[in-house]
Amino acid sequence: TPVNASTKYIARGQKVTFPTAVRPSRAELPPAKVTLAIYRRVSGRWTPFTTRSVYIDGTGRASYTWTFTARGDWYVRSIANPTNANANSVWSPIERYSVR
Repeated sequence: TPVNASTKYIARGQKVTFPTAVRPSRAELPPAKVTLAIYRRVSGRWTPFTTRSVYIDGTGRASYTWTFTARGDWYVRSIANPTNANANSVWSPIERYSVR
């Protein structure tokens, strides 16, 4: 789950891996999918940039590695896509990045 409460300053081209835990994670349940949403600040407004959906592994974790290729301010958050087992998922806290 993104956990960076304050803005993290990073260099352009840096890769960051975002892990997200989904519960319950049991063998008899179909694998859950996690959506990561990436936003970029454009003209003073947070604008959706892209989303990625990733299936969890056997331990209930999904992870995605993103390379910040452009300068600017960004944020990332994640959510477990609803299933019969996790219908109450909510968006994670925002993790902010300033790319120099």
